[in-house]
This record gives sequence, C-alpha cells and structure tokens, in this order.
Amino acid sequence: MKVKKILMAGILSAVMAFSLAATAVPAITVEAAAKGPKTGDESYAHIAIGDMDSDDYGQWFLYRSDTLKETGEEMPSYEGSDVTYSQKTNTLTFKNFKHPAYAITVNQMGDDFKIVLKGTNQVQNLCVYGDNYGGSVTIKGSGTLTCNKNKKSKIYGAGLVLGAENTSSKLVIAKTCTVTSFGNKYTGYVQDSDGNYVEKELAGHPIYVFASKVKAPGKVIKPAGTVTGGKYKSTKSSMSGCYDIYCTASKFVSKKK
Repeated sequence: MKVKKILMAGILSAVMAFSLAATAVPAITVEAAAKGPKTGDESYAHIAIGDMDSDDYGQWFLYRSDTLKETGEEMPSYEGSDVTYSQKTNTLTFKNFKHPAYAITVNQMGDDFKIVLKGTNQVQNLCVYGDNYGGSVTIKGSGTLTCNKNKKSKIYGAGLVLGAENTSSKLVIAKTCTVTSFGNKYTGYVQDSDGNYVEKELAGHPIYVFASKVKAPGKVIKPAGTVTGGKYKSTKSSMSGCYDIYCTASKFVSKKK
C-alpha cells in the first residue's frame, strides 16, 4: 500500500541504485493533476507524519483519501495544533512545529498544494511525491523551516525530497520565508560486478529530486531562493523504471530578500 511510503522510504532509498542496468519498463499513464488531492479508487493521497527515531516508525495522519480509510488499518490522526491541514485551500500550515526526528510525507496532493510557514519549524525530512498524478508544492509564509539539521536522514541522506514520479511536479519556495536543508552520508545498496547488492556508504545531498522524462529536467525545480552545486543526471534503474532523472544539490538555502 502506498501509504507505507513514509515507512519504507529509508529502505527504498537504499535499494534504488541509479547505477543499475537499464531494463524495459511498461508505459505508465499519467493523469493530469486537478486541484486538490487525488480522489477515486486509485487514490493514495495522504499527508502523514512519521517518527524516524521510533522502532516502528510511529505514524499519524493529517489527511488521507477515502481509499486509504477503507483499508481497515488503525492509523491515528495527529492531534497537535502546531501543524494543520485545510482541504478547502489544500494548505498545510506549520506553526512552530519543532520535531527534528519527524518526517512529513505528502502524496498525490495535486499541483496546487501549499505549505505555509509560521514561526520557527524543524523536521527530519519533508518528502513530496507526485505518484502519476501531481505533487507540486509551494512553500511560503513568513517563517522558517529547517530539515535534517541533525544529519541523520535515511532517505537519500537528504532533508528535502521531491519525487515527481512521472509528473512535471515543481518545488517553489517564496522569498518571504527561509528554508534550510542539510545532507549526510547514508548506507545504501549498489550492485557489484556479479549483480549482487552490497552495502555502501553513499553521499547524500540536502535536496534530492527524482522525476521522469515527461518534462525537461530543468523544469522540475523552481525555487525562488538559491540552489547551488546542483546537477542533473539521466540514468535508468531496473528497480525503478520511472525514476530516471534526478537532481541533487550540494547546498540548499532559500533566503528572504
């Protein structure tokens, strides 16, 4: 089930080795993203919070689609007032949300999804996924957000992750707010000459973007702040056929004017 994305992200990042040999992948139909979260039988739209320090990756929901509600799994709602979601405006609002071990995962929330920052906020990871529907995010407000300051991220060793996943999703950061992200080394898996997976320490980056060939890679990230040290690579992976373009930035700080 795709809601497990927040729980499996660390494992996924380990096995998604972009140096793998190319294999044929069936064509995927990409649905045009409407405003708001995806609905219907194939909707896995959700906003989830996970405690990355917890042995069982304790998880709460701020929003989940009817499809996910019908799975029968007992998943509690987040009861705090420091982060709230309005479906009417499709806006997630942080207000002094200071949880350096928490990961926020957003999936299929549409191209009009917004994050408003108020006060000082800190998380382990912010991960936004398009999932063949649309996962653009605009971060704005007057506050700050710091990601992966403790440099313990297991998700690509990154604080910010945008998984366009066969969409032309964009990350937009307004200059009215400040977003700072850190990267760290992490243990991943790569294939050796015999085709076996072996553990290897990999270099993480503050921001990690993977997309598809639907749109030119230069259109994937549109920050109003600065991204330095960024570079694009195009490759193939037998583990993840639709994630064939990705960008890493060695530094990521969006500064106010």
